[in-house]
Amino acid sequence: WKALHYGAKRFYGRYIASACEEEEFSTKVTYYVLNESFRERDAVLEIALLDREFHVLHREELPVHSGAFAMEAVKEADFGNWIGEEEKKKQVFARFRLSEGGVCVSTGVTMFVKPKYFAYRLPAYETEVTDQGEEFAISVKADTFANYVELYLEQTDCVFSDNYFDITDGQGVTVTVRKEELPEGMTGEEIKEQLRIKSVAESY
Repeated sequence: WKALHYGAKRFYGRYIASACEEEEFSTKVTYYVLNESFRERDAVLEIALLDREFHVLHREELPVHSGAFAMEAVKEADFGNWIGEEEKKKQVFARFRLSEGGVCVSTGVTMFVKPKYFAYRLPAYETEVTDQGEEFAISVKADTFANYVELYLEQTDCVFSDNYFDITDGQGVTVTVRKEELPEGMTGEEIKEQLRIKSVAESY
């Protein structure tokens, strides 16, 4: 799959949150929750402002109730009080997470400058591959903010449960790949040997 395939899987989700800036790269952001399912849903929306080392500068949570096939603005936030000077915009990002029953169902990031102006630090990645029976779980951690993280296997093509994602905290991201997607008999050790990681930070 290409990046857009994974992106479409996310933005066509039946229950998602999204962020819309007042204008491009404004510190004022409105958060929406869209429920395109046949039932009412209750969740918690977490909004946080972090720096590239994952220090939390501001964080809040709010309960969200969504009617079936409904979309509404649930929060207007202005991060200007925590960002301050323009140079700070190059070092921070805003993250949202929509969690239902304690499980994150939608997440995203707002940046306040174009990626080419963001003061990225080159990530050091830590990976772990775990055999879970019919699939492998691949945990990816980074020591600094990394966005549009791409995973690929050097000698094998496969579809991951997610890709081109953001790493926004020290817990990292865990994705899975089904064994039926891989050559027969491929082991977790072989996956780890072939696993390659790129992000926007490595492209500058």
